[in-house]
Amino acid sequence: MIQAQAQAQQTPTANLVIDLETVGKKAGCAILSIGVAPAEPVSSTFYITIDVYSCYEAGLHWDRETLDWWNQQKEEPRKEAFSGNTPLANALTELSKYITEIRCQLGFNIRVWGNSNTFDIGILEAAYEAIDMEPPWTYREVMDYRTLRVVCPSELATTEPVIPHHALKDAKAEAANLRRMLAWLSANTASVENSFQQSIINRLESYSNIAVELVKLPEEPS
Repeated sequence: MIQAQAQAQQTPTANLVIDLETVGKKAGCAILSIGVAPAEPVSSTFYITIDVYSCYEAGLHWDRETLDWWNQQKEEPRKEAFSGNTPLANALTELSKYITEIRCQLGFNIRVWGNSNTFDIGILEAAYEAIDMEPPWTYREVMDYRTLRVVCPSELATTEPVIPHHALKDAKAEAANLRRMLAWLSANTASVENSFQQSIINRLESYSNIAVELVKLPEEPS
């Protein structure tokens, strides 16, 4: 068991940032495109556009607010997002092959990062479920890019996509930011832990003070 744990620690980890373009904001919505960009240490990316009607056939939905939002975006990313002709099942099969190759053939552990994971990862997992496929990751391998941005200094996340609302361009920009944030986190783990612990202590003290004040409130006259 100890040997297995030591081997796992020695195995390099590929941090894969996943970005989606969709016609909804919740799990169960249709997907227009999928982009994946590694933060480290592999370099191959993944990008595919999807036939949105194949999503509807699989039982996924769209919402009017998101479609209205797309109509307000620039023509280039909008046309690209809605240009897909790959059926949903084929697209997700290709995504699974891409991640499985990194895991098995290249020998990496993986982490998949979403912004946030309830959006990108949650929507993808619902799409996999809609076509009776298992996603190529476990719940232990799901990470939240949005939370990390809150923890780390804001100047580490300044890379913007070359073309906003393009799944691969967005994923590449987030991967560049993630690379810097992970490096900073590795160098500042102790200070982050202390800051987190202090924030919990401050909040508990705040709740304690509120409770004390409530106890001191005078009774209403009868």
